[in-house]
Amino acid sequence: MTMKIKTATMLTAAGLLAVGAQAGTITEVQEPADGEKSHEEIFEDIFGGDFSSDGDNGFTDGSIDLVRVDDNDDQVYNFISWSAEAHAVWAKAWQMFGTSDDGSLLNVEGEGDDASGSLSDVVGDGSVVFGRFGDEFLTSDVFTDPTLNGDGLDHVVTYRYVGTAGEGGEEQVKYFLFFEDLLDGAPRHDFDYNDLVVEIEGVVPEPTSLALMAIGGLCMLRRRR
Repeated sequence: MTMKIKTATMLTAAGLLAVGAQAGTITEVQEPADGEKSHEEIFEDIFGGDFSSDGDNGFTDGSIDLVRVDDNDDQVYNFISWSAEAHAVWAKAWQMFGTSDDGSLLNVEGEGDDASGSLSDVVGDGSVVFGRFGDEFLTSDVFTDPTLNGDGLDHVVTYRYVGTAGEGGEEQVKYFLFFEDLLDGAPRHDFDYNDLVVEIEGVVPEPTSLALMAIGGLCMLRRRR
């Protein structure tokens, strides 16, 4: 299934494109079901050590900061290339990961902390929408852009890993995407956002390219007016 995103965008933090929405929206994450792990516990499994709240919906262990991304700012990613690694699956159903343009690209193996699977050096077009793809329990795939979801709700909570740096003058950015795989009203939907956890590392355009993208976006807005 292929879907193109046709909406005016503006540049925000490295790697992200804000999609015409007001800032300041943070989706509430519910407590995990019995036997499942919370976001804090999942980060402890990934990095080791002890994490705690940073007081602003993210987590820190004193040296690593995992900053919660505003829900209006984690919908579209301006990556020219990206890689992905699955870290956890706390769901009854199997999980697949990909993009709205390319469909499923990765079949995640295993459950719980034993989930695994990766993608390397996937070419992006500067406007990437990530998605989690179907199983026998799901009536629709879910994407980082909630307008593509069957219930219109946000099915991804995102954290930005602070401190990554790239080589060759290109900025490296890293995000952790926590998916809720069941649509609102489906049996067992709980919105604890731990059904699939994927780490994304992307390469964003150099500053000159970013400026050209911004100018192009302004031109599109002027033409529409």
